[in-house]
Amino acid sequence: MMRLLFLCFLFFIKSYSWSQTQVLNKYIQKGLSNNLKIQQHHLSIDESELNARAAKSYRRPQLSFNASYLLAEGGRRIEFPLSDLVNPINGTLNQLTGSNDFPTDISNFSETFIPNNFQDTRLKLRYAVYNETLKYQYLAQQQLVSLETAEQVAIQQDLIKNIKIAYYQYFKSDAVIGIFMQSKKQLEGVYDFNKKLVDYNQKTADILFQVTYEIEKNNAELLEIEQQKENAKAHFNSLLNTSLNEPIEKDGNLKSGISNHDLLEADLSELQNLALQQRPELVQLSEAAGANEILVKANQKSMFPTLNLEVTSGFQGTGYRFQDDQFLNTLGVGFDWLLYDGGNRKRKTEVAQIANAKIQKDIEIAQQQIRLEVQKQFQALQTAQQKITVEQALLQSAQSRYDLLRKRYESGEVLLIELLDAQTKYTQARLGLEVVEFDLLIRLAELERALGMGG
Repeated sequence: MMRLLFLCFLFFIKSYSWSQTQVLNKYIQKGLSNNLKIQQHHLSIDESELNARAAKSYRRPQLSFNASYLLAEGGRRIEFPLSDLVNPINGTLNQLTGSNDFPTDISNFSETFIPNNFQDTRLKLRYAVYNETLKYQYLAQQQLVSLETAEQVAIQQDLIKNIKIAYYQYFKSDAVIGIFMQSKKQLEGVYDFNKKLVDYNQKTADILFQVTYEIEKNNAELLEIEQQKENAKAHFNSLLNTSLNEPIEKDGNLKSGISNHDLLEADLSELQNLALQQRPELVQLSEAAGANEILVKANQKSMFPTLNLEVTSGFQGTGYRFQDDQFLNTLGVGFDWLLYDGGNRKRKTEVAQIANAKIQKDIEIAQQQIRLEVQKQFQALQTAQQKITVEQALLQSAQSRYDLLRKRYESGEVLLIELLDAQTKYTQARLGLEVVEFDLLIRLAELERALGMGG
């Protein structure tokens, strides 16, 4: 019962997360629709499903129409001395009976091996009464569909994670640009204030050089982050398979309630167990193990005989005509049993069993890696949350100090270098908080992928 409640709880988490990011969800759906690799995988799944349906036809009878007509001349002949055998006997019988009732002019018989002017037209119905090999071919195709589907889910989950991270990176750059722009505005305000003091001969002109240096340094950092923003935009749009310069719409609810996200309060062991239940990579390995099990059974069942039934109805004879004397019906039963093959089937079974044992080891290794991955991502998420609390305190302190020193500077109570230092620390604190907030979103996306959510 507790397990069911926990799974329902996490389903609510997933639904909540998606409902709060409608704009991002729109981009994710677009990326899933446009991604060429996913489109290619859709075709692979369609192909596997068609192969499975084709293999399923073994349960159905096969009806075919066959017609042939043969003209022949020459070739080997069969000679039957009918005249030499029958005429002397008939002559003797005529003498004994004193009559001519027995013919004595019968000719020798000669016929070619290949018939001339010969037609064979028939409908053939064939049904596999018992054939375990065909049955397991069908089961193997079904397993391949499941394997392809699990692989596609893994591809989709990776794409969703990458789209989310690229989206967060873009708007992290955008937020950083906003901070630098505000810092520039603050520095320009300081410059204007000091320019007035210089104009009234209350300060010397060299004080402006120091402010100008800070402004230019801010501009250089602003230029660098703008380039990063453009690169982030190109990367994001490339994931959507659209124009690299396509504008990106911002989600107003992007960081709404993120600091109190329910995954931050979840139990690590429960998250690990959930990941082991729904990670598509484990499903892939499980399906591969199932395919090997089918191979083992197929080799074992190949030791059984096969039984086929064949019914034909048609016409056969000289001249292409359909008359009663040419009507033909046949009923055939085919029985095939391979009694000895030099141990080949046994060796194939042993190879499949070894492959299955290797897959089981791969599953155990994958489970260990998934547990570790979930633990690392969960701890990284919690660390990002803790950093937010620290950065919020730093920002509050830096802002209070900056506001205080700015007023004191305007009153002439502190030096310019102190104001610039306070302004730099205030900017850094704002940057620090903005970065860790977006890092929390990134860590959340990575944890969701580690849990096998999405796709």
